[in-house]
Parts: sequence; structure tokens; C-alpha cells
Amino acid sequence: MKIAYISQEYPPSLRSGGIASYIKEIASGMKDLGHEVTIITASDDTRTTSDVIENGIRVIRLKGGSFYIPQAEGGASWLRYIKKFRCFYRFWSYRKRIRNAVKEFGPFDIIEVPEYGCEALYLNELTTPIVYRLHTASLMDFNNKGILPLTLRRLPIYIQGKLELSVLRKKAIHISSCSTSTKEWTQNIVFGNEQDIKVIYNPIKIKDHDNKSYLNKSKHINIFYAGTICETKGVGDLYETGKILEQRGCDFTITMAGKVGAYANTLYPQPWLNMLGMISRDEVMKRYSEADIVCFPSWWENMPMVCIEAMMCGALVIGSNSGGMSEIISDGENGFLLPPKSPQLWADKIIEVQGLNVTRKQDISNNARQRIKENFSSEVISKRMEDFYMNIINRL
Repeated sequence: MKIAYISQEYPPSLRSGGIASYIKEIASGMKDLGHEVTIITASDDTRTTSDVIENGIRVIRLKGGSFYIPQAEGGASWLRYIKKFRCFYRFWSYRKRIRNAVKEFGPFDIIEVPEYGCEALYLNELTTPIVYRLHTASLMDFNNKGILPLTLRRLPIYIQGKLELSVLRKKAIHISSCSTSTKEWTQNIVFGNEQDIKVIYNPIKIKDHDNKSYLNKSKHINIFYAGTICETKGVGDLYETGKILEQRGCDFTITMAGKVGAYANTLYPQPWLNMLGMISRDEVMKRYSEADIVCFPSWWENMPMVCIEAMMCGALVIGSNSGGMSEIISDGENGFLLPPKSPQLWADKIIEVQGLNVTRKQDISNNARQRIKENFSSEVISKRMEDFYMNIINRL
């Protein structure tokens, strides 16, 4: 098959997130199965275009993206202010550029595009079958699992989000989802019926790690978080958890790695809080292996790559039971699940997990690795995705 994956983000990039990690893994897996894979993504520097082969995968980075990254483009301060409005004045032109790139670099047997970002806006003009991959809609309200209300500050994302939902309703025929949680939200909110959506989990290339040792007798608790530093990821709740641990006289540190925005400024400096900012994926993996406990207290999650990666490294993960992490973690067997927005419960669980004996910790760690290897490995998921694509093509 000739497969095209479309996404505004693809590593290496200053905008890489969960979608970028997913596409890198699935593209690599499909290439290993012998398929011809092309990535159509956006260049961080929106003035440039590139077309290169990276590890056997063709990566086309388009100019004209509807975003602005000062580190990539620079520019005078007044120009930077204007460029922030690209989300309006480049939105439609960039999505037309995607359509034109598909025409230029195709033909393809199948195209996959995230629902997030509405990059499929003009793709239904093509004859190629399109798979819409559900990650998380822009307008999902993590508080009540409904639709975010319109506010002036939210206007750019609201326009994008409304278009996302409209394109899904009117144009999506073939849909896959990273989790059952995401599928059910989309069925209930977007379609209002039992729309046919195939759940195929996010893949990860299994790496061999030395067995994580839990023989360290130190009472110090090394807690690690990876992800965007924002409210809906539960970062503020983890911060409050730290204040509770401090009040209880615990010896601990909380280290956070990820994209730092304005929300991080609301977290006052603490002697036990370490903000790393963006670090390399290899460094994140190292941190997972070194941590005593890894926490992901999100208000809701789809199928977070960070949780899959941490468990692959044998980390003791405490995750939110709201959304897709409950499809990864079996509470008490290969990790732990807690309700979000409950700092007292998270503090209790951190102390409880740290107090487990070495044998229990090692069993949970080993179970976590086995869970990921059997259910999320690139080999397993790529074969399922290949079958899904082939069934679509064969029905044409």
C-alpha cells in the first residue's frame, strides 16, 4: 500500500505532542510491514518547505502553516503579534495546501488524518479513501464531557473545533479511534448514534530495558510527570498534592517535563518542584526509569502515549481513571487509577505505593511491561491497522 499520514505535527518539531508520537510510531510500523509511507506535515518555520527521506519514510514539510513559533522564525515584536493571528488568516489556505500536496505527491491507496485540526477540510474532493483518526476533538470539555462554550479567548479554537465536528458529521466514512473512551464521546456528541468506529490503540516500538530495580531503601520519593504544563492535564492538582505531601513531612521531589505555557507561571516556586521544560524523548524515557512513581492526573485523556511509554519502561504509574488510561491500566495489577481533581487521594496513594515492599513493586513493574508488550507493541498494532486499511480498500 501507498499510505499518506497527514498531521501538522511530526517529530522533530517544537510542536510535537501525542499525535506526532502516534504518527511516528504507526508510520514506522507500516514501513516495517513493507508499505510505502509518506508524511505530509507542517514546517516549524512556515517560510520553508522540505522533502526528505527519514528512516525509509518520506517526510514532506509544507510552508504556510497556520501557527507561529518565535524560536523558528524570529521577527520584530510587532510582527510577532500580527503573526499570532495566522490561526485565522492562514487556516483555509494551509488546508488547501495539504490537498494540493496530496495531489502532487500521490496517488495514494489510503490517507489517514486526525480529526483534531480539521486538516481534512478539502480532502473529500479526492477519490482516495480517507481514514479519520480520533485523538481528541478541540471542543471537548474535560469538565463535563460535553462541548466547550464559546468565549472571546477561545474563538480561534472554537472556529477550528466547529469545523472539525462538521467535517466528521458530513464527510467521515472510515473512522478509527485511539481508545474506546474517545469513540464513545464521538458517538454520543458528534453523531448521536452508534456510528461505526474502529478502536485501534496507539502503538509503541518496544525497546529492551534493563529490569528496573526497586531495591533503593531511600525514603525520598522521586515523582515524575511528562506532558503539557496546563490545567486540564491535572498539573495544578499534582502541585496541590505536593503541598499536601509537604504538610505531611514527606521527603520528595516532583519533576515536570513538557511544554511550558502561561499556566506554569501560576505555580509558585517550591523547593520540591523542578520544571524541566521540553526535553528529548530519550531523556523522558530515562526519567521514567529513574522515577519512584510517575503521575498522570489528567482531567480526561484519550490514549496517552506518555502512559504507554512510562509503563513500557517499567515505571509505577498512577493515572487518572477518566478516559483512556483506564483502558491501559488495571488498578493494582500493573499500575494504579484514581479520580482526577483529588489531591488528597493522590497524596495518600503516592505514600501507599512508595511503602510497598520490593517484591510487590517489581511485580507491578513487570506486569506493566508485559501489558504494553502484548497489547500496544508496534508489531501488534501495525498489523491491526494494516488489516483495517486493507478492508477499506477491498470494499471499494
